Amino acid sequence: MLPRILSNRKGFTVIELVAALAVTSAVMLILFSVYAFTDRMYQKSVGYSGLNQIAAGLAAAVESNLFECKGIVSASPAEIVFQKKNKNTGAYTIDEGRLLYNGTLLGQKAAQISSVSFAYSGKPEDPAMGEDYAAVFNALDKNQDGVIAESELSGLRLISVAMTIKSGKDSVEVAFNVHIRGKAVL
Repeated sequence: MLPRILSNRKGFTVIELVAALAVTSAVMLILFSVYAFTDRMYQKSVGYSGLNQIAAGLAAAVESNLFECKGIVSASPAEIVFQKKNKNTGAYTIDEGRLLYNGTLLGQKAAQISSVSFAYSGKPEDPAMGEDYAAVFNALDKNQDGVIAESELSGLRLISVAMTIKSGKDSVEVAFNVHIRGKAVL
């Protein structure tokens, strides 16, 4: 017969300890995966929010320059040349899908402008103006040289700008219109 101390044990068996450890490990694994997923989504939303702010800033700068200009000097699908209030000219140019302002690449630090497009609209009463961008541009470009030149600018009323800004895997699309009505078309 065993002494009373050994026979009356109140402890856990090895199987019970292994089962408890397995259950605890499963719970910890689930909690860690939830934490990792939440952290990843938070980092993604912070990055997207920052990219959205950069896109809004770039769009505001372009829109402000075009809106506050004295007038448009020339316009094409790849370039807008305008006269600033100080009588200097400014130019937004599209070069291989990138946007340049007076020859300087925009968005080169935190985010890159991966694509940009300019579209133009004329007087709504002009019968040549249709829904198709090419028809609108061709109607404004009377001599069909690919540029809305000084003599053709009187019909220009609206400039539409669309940009895609990328940073890593994230991208944001921004589009806005600048009304030229009331501006001097130079």
